[in-house]
Amino acid sequence: MKKTFLFLSLIAMAIMSAAQSNAVDKLKNILKSHTAQDTFRVNRLNEIANSWYLNPGDRKKYATEALAISDKIKYTLGRGIALTVLGFIKFIEGKPEEAKTFFHQADAIAKKAGDPGLQANLLWRSSYLSVDKKEWTLLLQKADSLAKKANNPDLQVNVLRQLGKILSGSDPEKGLSYLFQAQAIAEESGNKDLLNLVQSTIGYVYMQVQSNYAKAMEYYLKGLHTAEEANNPSLLINSWGDLGGFYSDMGDQPTALAYLLKAENVNKKLGNESVERTLQNSIGEQYRITNHYPEAIAAYNKAIKLAPGIVYVNESNLADVYTRMGSLPLAFQYAFTSLKVAKASNDIIIVAWIDGILSRAYLKKNRTD
Repeated sequence: MKKTFLFLSLIAMAIMSAAQSNAVDKLKNILKSHTAQDTFRVNRLNEIANSWYLNPGDRKKYATEALAISDKIKYTLGRGIALTVLGFIKFIEGKPEEAKTFFHQADAIAKKAGDPGLQANLLWRSSYLSVDKKEWTLLLQKADSLAKKANNPDLQVNVLRQLGKILSGSDPEKGLSYLFQAQAIAEESGNKDLLNLVQSTIGYVYMQVQSNYAKAMEYYLKGLHTAEEANNPSLLINSWGDLGGFYSDMGDQPTALAYLLKAENVNKKLGNESVERTLQNSIGEQYRITNHYPEAIAAYNKAIKLAPGIVYVNESNLADVYTRMGSLPLAFQYAFTSLKVAKASNDIIIVAWIDGILSRAYLKKNRTD
């Protein structure tokens, strides 16, 4: 579960990033010609900062400028959006306490302004800090209602997709019902980028939660068809990643690796570092579980160089590899480093994963034979 869940989460972020790249480039060109410090510039800055295409540092730069101009011209809504973005960036960086500070400031503005779009976005972003599943669900349900009120179908799809993922573990049918709603909205709006991601998530639920591999393949192929219709290489990478995960779970590692390498080859032309980071993590996983440890270490280290905000994920994988190899000093080093960040980020899946690694490492260390 750990491997596939992690791949789904990271590839979704990466593909959202790549799909937005053209829009971000257009917005940057608009900003070059519109230098006036007004609400128009603030809104464009916030749009760029909200994109997954940029790394956290660049997103922070645009959000910080939006915040500064908003304060200068007393643009309350612009300030609220910028604070929400900055809070989520802190969450990505593994700094939950700093994230809460930004979210609390944004929340005060959202309540005073009464803007449903800002309120929905804030609830969606800040919900990632929730440890309690019930609380997380309630926040997202409220965000869905507000997104609908704001007439923002893209935001609604993102919220419903997250709801479906959360609920699918305990109540698969209810989780799928939210995902089917998201699929219908994405189809109606014509947003094939989001449609592909929703179909990917539905496939994940069928495969990982219900062990219904026939339905999983059906939706992964639907996602592939959506990507082909859009003629979007980024979406194709996402679908090939799904198929790689599918064949990996079926025990067909050569086919799984072939799909991932195919995706890697296409991404070389795109040059998207976020996607590359995710692919290297997944390629490293394939090498790790087939006992090709030097290749796995090389792939994980490539991912680490490209992922300053989520290094702990790949460090935990390196801890597992070094445990398997019997290189216990390195195993403990990477395990404890990654465990500290995972706990601070409330990443219970990775915490459980690392605890298992440490158990095996200590068992090896204490053996007398």
